[in-house]
Amino acid sequence: MLEGAVAASASAASDPTHPLVTQQAAQQVASANVGTMKPFTAPPSMAAVGGPGGPQSEIFGFALASSLSDPTMGASTWNFSLLTTVAFFGLHVKDDGNIAADSGLTVWNSSA
Repeated sequence: MLEGAVAASASAASDPTHPLVTQQAAQQVASANVGTMKPFTAPPSMAAVGGPGGPQSEIFGFALASSLSDPTMGASTWNFSLLTTVAFFGLHVKDDGNIAADSGLTVWNSSA
């Protein structure tokens, strides 16, 4: 290996605008095993917050793409009648501003 190549590689790995640990974490999430995916089907409309029998304030649920299909803590175990909003974490945006076509996008477009 050339001496200059080693230095360039080392400096690229410590670039504060693209930390290596963040790149590694993003790659791990992007290639996560997300289970069997099904096409998305919109659920019936639900009453707004404060409706009869519903929550009286906003209740957030947070979800990682890699955990949605987990049978012990994934979406199938949630009581959606107790949540008003679900935040989804798993879409990756490329440097050019486009959404990356990885496992996060697959989950986003599924009903898992």
